[in-house]
Amino acid sequence: MSAAVSFVIPVLNEEERVAGLLRDLRRQYPHSELIVVDGGSRDDTVGAARPLCDQLLAGDRGRARQMNLGAQAASRPYLFFLHADSYPSVGADTLDSQLAAQPLWGFCRVRLSGGQWPFRVIEWCMNQRSSVTSVATGDQMIFVQQALFGGIGGFDDVPLMEDIACCKRLRRFARPLVIREPVVTSSRRWEQGGLVRTVVRMWLLPLQRRDGVLLIQFSRAPQPGQVKTRMLPHLSAEQACDLHCELTRWTCRQLLGSELGAVELSVTGDRDHPLFAECQAMGVNRVLRQRGADLGQRMYNALRCGLARYTAVILVGSDCPGIDAGYLAQAVASLRTAQVVLGPADDGGYVLIGATAIRREIFQGMSWGSARVYRETTAALSREGVRWAALPPLVDIDRPGDLPVWEAMQRGV
Repeated sequence: MSAAVSFVIPVLNEEERVAGLLRDLRRQYPHSELIVVDGGSRDDTVGAARPLCDQLLAGDRGRARQMNLGAQAASRPYLFFLHADSYPSVGADTLDSQLAAQPLWGFCRVRLSGGQWPFRVIEWCMNQRSSVTSVATGDQMIFVQQALFGGIGGFDDVPLMEDIACCKRLRRFARPLVIREPVVTSSRRWEQGGLVRTVVRMWLLPLQRRDGVLLIQFSRAPQPGQVKTRMLPHLSAEQACDLHCELTRWTCRQLLGSELGAVELSVTGDRDHPLFAECQAMGVNRVLRQRGADLGQRMYNALRCGLARYTAVILVGSDCPGIDAGYLAQAVASLRTAQVVLGPADDGGYVLIGATAIRREIFQGMSWGSARVYRETTAALSREGVRWAALPPLVDIDRPGDLPVWEAMQRGV
């Protein structure tokens, strides 16, 4: 029974709870897949979980990152995201009958473990709010078809409210199935933090989005033969790799020097590469991994995650040294009236995209890497009714013929 279910359980220092939870899940849902994702526990959480789960993964600390990692490893059609201090009460037969209708997604009602009457009021409010808004918290064991979860790009890589943001995207596809049998979740955070203080903090969290601008730089971990490949054989693989590093540093300095907002790196390959550590030493806030099957998905996910935290997001690559403080300021100014701003490249692509609101459709079906990308993107923006603006075109340093531009900029010409 429940063979269609993968439980994904993010843990951090849960030595006292994880074994009991896994035993209960195995007894209650014997044919389900149990995936535990540790975020760097300092106690014996890993040792307690290892013999009781199907997969034990180690990932970067952060509930969203841990759950996304577990989802990637899951082999069943349905993903059930369960906190280590929460225990589902729905029986296996009932769960199977609910899933037989193939709901796209859903969650459970919640019950707090505390016995005092204020906990009954809190859980009633939580259940009413989630039922009305179709937005649940992670305590309610959000579940989703694996294909749909991949389609929306997983959880946003944010420190808080990844569950709320995910539900808001999922509800665009369908109303959730709400399982009446509750998940019993620990009331420890209310007991430790104080009932009133914790309730107020939780209700205020959705309002804590930062005003201002986030600047995101896309880059790739340097490896000879895998970066700046269009420069070959004019440059050797090592020379092309050096060029990539120089352009990455140059772009990073331009973003930081603009002082328009926080700067983050979004990268493929080794996130801990010394080049990125160097950028962090310059002042970059953090280095994140890009997520998505193609460039369009990766850009969409980066912008979407940024807009969950900031009013406006500007995304640039590491190939265009012409992006300076003035160009970035012009992009930010354009977003006072436009929803999206593009910086065209002379080769038919674009070197910058900024947004205050974003739609997935403008990244789908594009001929990435071709001279048609800018034209296709502007057509999609117009088709979707998005207000957009364009900046002056700039030169990407992609081919041998572009090198004189880069050399002139280095000389200050």
